[in-house]
Amino acid sequence: MGIFDKCPNALIRPFDECLKLVKLPEPKAHSKRCFAYYDREHRASSSKQRMKIQSKRISFKDRYDFCCRQSERQYYAKRYPNKIALIIERFKNEKFLEELDRELFIVPAEMTAGQLQNVIGKQLKKDLHCMPIYLLVNRNFLPSNSMTMAELAYKHSSDDGFASM
Repeated sequence: MGIFDKCPNALIRPFDECLKLVKLPEPKAHSKRCFAYYDREHRASSSKQRMKIQSKRISFKDRYDFCCRQSERQYYAKRYPNKIALIIERFKNEKFLEELDRELFIVPAEMTAGQLQNVIGKQLKKDLHCMPIYLLVNRNFLPSNSMTMAELAYKHSSDDGFASM
């Protein structure tokens, strides 16, 4: 018994109908500054989709397409030329620290990793602000506290331009 015995019209079925039968993954949300989708109707639908996706625990890279991340980075580089745009997310296995209010931080280029740890610590609840915070850049590099954000962004930024921590 072959594949075509189960579906007799498989040879004569149009390609468009075959595509309807294949379950495609859900499309990712686009940001409001994405140069791939610039019409208002798509922005409105993607903002609803973005809110739905943000409720789940999905990383920034998985939530937005490459074109959106790249256009966001270009926007912030043009608007804040002397600052660095960072993506700071809680480690996926962390159980005690809460989620931060935002994940995109615009910091001065001369800010050190130690100063960034203090900024993140101040945004936590009062009972958790004394808990140690470790920064991992791209999930594999532990920077020294004296390393500046400009050095980190130059050495460890991804292909979209963001440095992820």
